[in-house]
Amino acid sequence: MSAEDGLTSDDYAAMAQSYEENPPRRDEMVGDPYVSPSAMRMGRPRGGGEPRGASPTRALRLPARLDEALEERASNTGSTVSELMREAVTEYLDRHGVSS
Repeated sequence: MSAEDGLTSDDYAAMAQSYEENPPRRDEMVGDPYVSPSAMRMGRPRGGGEPRGASPTRALRLPARLDEALEERASNTGSTVSELMREAVTEYLDRHGVSS
């Protein structure tokens, strides 16, 4: 496709056909063959990434029972409390919209 890699459209088509006819076997793979996007961590990357500016911070108080449930859910899903809270706010705004 680009002169940079030296491959043409025909080369890519041949590779795609070869892959369809001879997909990699499990013993040829390293690591998991597929990671579902739903299993990927969401939220901001942890350190080391390119800074994208400051993120606003919000603080709120929760009843103890709700906080415990949030902590348990985060632990059970391998997520963080912050990720769950961002997902919850996003889902709420998606469902209810933003009124002005």
